[in-house]
Amino acid sequence: MTGIIKTDQIQGAGSSTVTIPSGTALNVTTVSGTPTFSGNVSMSGTAAITGNTTVGGTLVNTGLITASAGVAVGGTGSANTLDDYEEGSWTPTVTNATGYSAQFGRYVKIGRLVFINGNVNTSSTSSPGNVIGGLPHTSSSNGNSDGNLSIGYYAGINEHVIWIGGYVLNGTTNMYLVGNADGHTGTTIQKNGFNAFSGNSRVMFSGVYETD
Repeated sequence: MTGIIKTDQIQGAGSSTVTIPSGTALNVTTVSGTPTFSGNVSMSGTAAITGNTTVGGTLVNTGLITASAGVAVGGTGSANTLDDYEEGSWTPTVTNATGYSAQFGRYVKIGRLVFINGNVNTSSTSSPGNVIGGLPHTSSSNGNSDGNLSIGYYAGINEHVIWIGGYVLNGTTNMYLVGNADGHTGTTIQKNGFNAFSGNSRVMFSGVYETD
């Protein structure tokens, strides 16, 4: 068979299979039921397919694939389903800051995990403090999901601090810096006692936490 077949619908009789010869151009406007495609299938235009569709071989798409219910990988259960992906920017804040010289951050959300990085530099503060707020998603409130914060660089904070880290408090959009001060070996200065930001202070950080 050569040439072009143009039709509104092709349907096999009963359980029969309709075979389209290789290389044949087929213009189909409606596909319903449970179609099965094998071999190399090329579609152009806007295809609306209802029902369950099984594709054998490799499906190649150069445009955007939208799957609002998620994508199941390696299984069909909820544990194998990726139902959310998001990336963007966020603005870190310091609760006691009255001025900034730098405020920027980026994040990627994959499922329930949020990966963050940021840079915040206060130019002035009303009082010393250690809380960075403005996270792009509220952390999980299940009580077992405090995220970890890694500090890559800091300047202008308590000069006696010999190490600094942080965590995300569950059920909030806040991070708390913690540290260990010179002369207090083995004693962690908790969130209410570690005054990291005071005047011109800068912290560059990255971390990951869980959201609901």
